[in-house]
Amino acid sequence: MTSSDPRKAEFPPIITAADIVGGRDQVNHVTLSAKHHHIALRFVLRVDSYLSQSRFTVEGFGRLDLQWRVLWSITPETYAYESGPDTPAITDPDTNLIASPSSRTDEIKAQSWQKIINTLAAHADRILS
Repeated sequence: MTSSDPRKAEFPPIITAADIVGGRDQVNHVTLSAKHHHIALRFVLRVDSYLSQSRFTVEGFGRLDLQWRVLWSITPETYAYESGPDTPAITDPDTNLIASPSSRTDEIKAQSWQKIINTLAAHADRILS
């Protein structure tokens, strides 16, 4: 993100369709950056068609060792894919249903996966506060 990017100051960062790599493939990747409590953060989603092989983490950049370190991760079993066509439940923040990589549009995936980013951000906030 450039310094003129209005999303840079957002916490938690917001997923857009353009952030999703992989289309309707078996695996989609999302990497978002943010800064919170003066720490550079990286949110990494690896959403696999086999949910158990997915990975959801938030990492912090250590200025002393210049490396990314996992602050928090969510086990993929926390979420479930909806069987059949997408319904509004996958974008409802009060459900554990998320869009699978084979969902029809990246916009729906972005809205759905935002709940994962929000949960990771809440844990990062608690750790860094």
